[in-house]
Amino acid sequence: MERYKIITRRDSVVIIDTNTGQTVKSWSTKRFEGEGVTQSRRDANAMKHARDWMRSQPAVEAKEAEILPEGVNKLDSGNYQSTKTGKNYSTLDELNTAETEFDRVSGLEENVEEFEGRITEAGKLREELAANKSARQQGQLMSQLQRSILGTGGDQSQVEAIVPQIQESGQRSLQDYITGSKATTQTQLAQFIPQQIGAEYNQQQLSDAMRKFLTSEETDRAQFQATLDAQPEWWEQALGQFAGSLGQGVGTAGTAALLASDRRVKENISQVGSLDNGLPVYLFNYKGGNTPQIGLMAQDVEKVNKKAVVEINGIKMVNYDWAVK
Repeated sequence: MERYKIITRRDSVVIIDTNTGQTVKSWSTKRFEGEGVTQSRRDANAMKHARDWMRSQPAVEAKEAEILPEGVNKLDSGNYQSTKTGKNYSTLDELNTAETEFDRVSGLEENVEEFEGRITEAGKLREELAANKSARQQGQLMSQLQRSILGTGGDQSQVEAIVPQIQESGQRSLQDYITGSKATTQTQLAQFIPQQIGAEYNQQQLSDAMRKFLTSEETDRAQFQATLDAQPEWWEQALGQFAGSLGQGVGTAGTAALLASDRRVKENISQVGSLDNGLPVYLFNYKGGNTPQIGLMAQDVEKVNKKAVVEINGIKMVNYDWAVK
């Protein structure tokens, strides 16, 4: 709308300010007041003066276009559209508030994703550590048994005969470690990673969760390392099975579980491990023979379980069913 407007009245020509409605200029067309002898001349002169005045006024600038932030569009409806959030807003203030929250949540989501990856990676490192340790332990046990068997007159076929059982026991133990590690990872993810990031979740809460994880992970890793460094349970079980299957049995059906385990009838004795109840396990051969055997010593067993040891014809025998419990 133009700022000024010319209006012709009965006895004058006036200019009205359209913003205020007030008369800002007027020219009379009355007889003896207006410019001109005749009425038509007075009317024409008044109109000419009004138009000249209008042309003398500075042009009114068009309303300055609204400057919008980058990524914001003004819709025909008057609403504002954010390309960042993909939503429409009735005011720029509402849009700016929404975009600020969007940036906050996006930043947290990136940090949470990085934190989740760190927890998952810690689990993978535990599992790799267990796999490497298991391989070394199997190698150590095989090397120890091989030296003992071959050093007491045995041959390589006897060594190879026990390889599958050691590998199976080691793999089963490793799988138990890995299963436990994966369960730990899932527990940590459930404990430290939020299901969704709402308005109440902030960077401080995320930082606190990361500190708690790092503290607990350091403790868990030390415990896990201590477990791996200890002689594995499968090693003891394997040695116990060897002891039960390779010892020299004596007696009748009623004493089938009894094995000649008196140290006095054995030679080339070397300890190769221990059972989970603490009893030492030895590699040896019986005097008068050269076949390697693995088993217990009656003198050790009777110190912890006298009922598992009996003496027949002056030779101490061990009931392995009782001794290995």
